[in-house]
Amino acid sequence: MAIFKRSIWEKEIRNALFSKAKVLKLMRNDFFTGEEDRTAQGFKQSDTLAGAFYGGETVYFPKRGALNVNDYVQSSGVTIQTITTEDTAVNIDKHKEITFAITDIQKVQSNSDLRTGYTEDVGEKLKAAIENEFFTAINDEAGIDTLNVTSADPKYQEVLAIQSELDNSFVPDSDRYIIATPELDAYLRQIKNGTIGASVYVDADPESVKTGVIGFLAGFQIIKSTNLPSGIQGIALHKNAAGLAYNWGVRVETWRDGQYKRDIVSADARFGVGLLETDFIRKIVLV
Repeated sequence: MAIFKRSIWEKEIRNALFSKAKVLKLMRNDFFTGEEDRTAQGFKQSDTLAGAFYGGETVYFPKRGALNVNDYVQSSGVTIQTITTEDTAVNIDKHKEITFAITDIQKVQSNSDLRTGYTEDVGEKLKAAIENEFFTAINDEAGIDTLNVTSADPKYQEVLAIQSELDNSFVPDSDRYIIATPELDAYLRQIKNGTIGASVYVDADPESVKTGVIGFLAGFQIIKSTNLPSGIQGIALHKNAAGLAYNWGVRVETWRDGQYKRDIVSADARFGVGLLETDFIRKIVLV
């Protein structure tokens, strides 16, 4: 049996999952090392895989309280403020896996083009699964307002209304994004400033496109995604409005199926998604 080079597979899958990610970079992320800690304390790997503490890990994302400006009074000195924090708990409660059979793993492993085909496919699929969980959490949150864009004749004022909604929620001007379906992106590109004005949608430069940003509109950076859930065509949000917690980026394992003389490869990721600032998010629907 060929020696399985786990580190190569994991590195390439992580690269496809995180380095090329567009939406995942918009979430604050933190890493929980509980899995490794428990195995180091004498727990067998089979215990952890069986779910001895599955779903028990929690990552707390802190939110710093606001500071205030005070009048300086010479006779009484400065006003010292105590900064408070509020923690939002995100449970690592999702576990996604992709398992497949390879007849000749040595041949696949030694051929970089063939191996990369597998690893990029696995990374892309796991990335889509995490994005789906993120989008579903937003779609299911009843406290997030929904704003409309008219498909028949989209108006610049409708996008400015989205901008105003975030302004009124004291969302910072920088790092605002619209994650759009291809359909919504096509309508946004039609928007003009006035009845005979020029398009207000600006295509991104090549360097921005590498990060996933395909255009700019009314202070928003536009990212296109085909993973949005049914019922919404876009999400306007500020970067870091949500948090991504995970045990490991990607883990890859293999074992031999002697009956059919083939190798089984399994890649999995454990993570959790939480909404940290629901006021910093709006849903967008085409009407």
